[in-house]
Amino acid sequence: MNLVKLGPTEVLHRRWVKLGNDRGELECLGVACLTVAAGDHPLFHGVRTAVVAGLPAEPGVRVAGGSVQLEASGLRLRFADARPRREGTEIHIDVE
Repeated sequence: MNLVKLGPTEVLHRRWVKLGNDRGELECLGVACLTVAAGDHPLFHGVRTAVVAGLPAEPGVRVAGGSVQLEASGLRLRFADARPRREGTEIHIDVE
């Protein structure tokens, strides 16, 4: 199985996940992604947080006109009305 439910709001997507809305999308293929629900259902009511760890190389981040694009092996993200921020070795993308 691709999915492992870790708790009432947490799901580990071990192989593939694609999330999106009207502002953009995130796709992980071949890398694990942990999602935390925005509502009662782990996926159907939206995702508040997605965490990808252990990438072999630092992702490339591009910012233009309030949009953020991030690419790495197995990871692709693009969101409008977003901003990247760093906390040590972590890169956070905050979608407003």
